Amino acid sequence: MKRYLHFETVLLATAVLMTAVITCLRVLALALGYDSDVGYYTAGNGFRIAADILTGLYVAAALTISILSCFGKLTPAGDPPQSRYSALVLGAVFVFFIAFRLMRGHTSDAAGICLLVATFFLIGGAAYCVLTYLQLTRMSAVRAICAMCAVCFGVCYAIHYYFLKALPVNGNLKTQHILAAVALFMFFLTEAQRALGRGKGIKERFFALVCFMFSLSVSIPEFYACFFCKDAVFEDFSHPLLLLAAGLYTLTRLSVTRQSVPRPAKTEVRLTDELTDGIIEVDDVIKDEK
Repeated sequence: MKRYLHFETVLLATAVLMTAVITCLRVLALALGYDSDVGYYTAGNGFRIAADILTGLYVAAALTISILSCFGKLTPAGDPPQSRYSALVLGAVFVFFIAFRLMRGHTSDAAGICLLVATFFLIGGAAYCVLTYLQLTRMSAVRAICAMCAVCFGVCYAIHYYFLKALPVNGNLKTQHILAAVALFMFFLTEAQRALGRGKGIKERFFALVCFMFSLSVSIPEFYACFFCKDAVFEDFSHPLLLLAAGLYTLTRLSVTRQSVPRPAKTEVRLTDELTDGIIEVDDVIKDEK
């Protein structure tokens, strides 16, 4: 059990450390080399390339650890207690995002329409957060449907960034935002399966780790840009706030439990031996009496 807890501590600490390094590199790249006029990095490419390499290593390591965890009979817990409160925080951020987007309005292009549709799907995502906090077992099917609304939000959110003209089609920032949205809706897809009791340990752990990294490594640099970059692309702080809350929520969902494996064969053999010894002793007593 101590080895199991040590493994979990090292895993979470490593994920947080690597995410912090990737985030710092992306902030430095954004601060030193991003040209808002053309939408590309014109300097500081070393920081950006290093962040991309570490991102690839992080994803590969997350997949490897997820596979090894399943072989070690480690599967994600049904509902870690600490995730209840982070779900409540995420739900509050969802409600704020919905209100903010509806008050601010939307553009009539494809990106604006996708964002509007995503906002309405997020209502179901907020309901999912409330049900996660309440932990009502009899509402598992409803909770799964609400999680699927969050999945639809993530899909529309990714399409929104794909059509967003403020970011170049093949720009690094657009790719990061799309990957963060994809990781987000894949994570909520595993949450829907978990609500129905059909979760798979490897997928849940992998997408939780990946979603945590992408959410924080995208949201924190964008927060920096909102306050220090004079660019219309980074004026809206509701997007990084949503990703930051989602990333912190995924971190609390990484708790796992060790699944004990029964050994019926040995138990049956032991019971059979005990019964046989008992029968032999009874036979000996009967013979002695005769």
